[in-house]
Amino acid sequence: MHTCMQKSKQEFQIQSRGITILSMLGIHQLLLLLSLPS
Repeated sequence: MHTCMQKSKQEFQIQSRGITILSMLGIHQLLLLLSLPS
């Protein structure tokens, strides 16, 4: 049970890190689009 909890915690940390990177990339792309003259 304890090892299972550790595994899920590790997976959650990796998932949250991936979400953070994705959101940062999304914001970066939005800023690029906004800075471009339309």
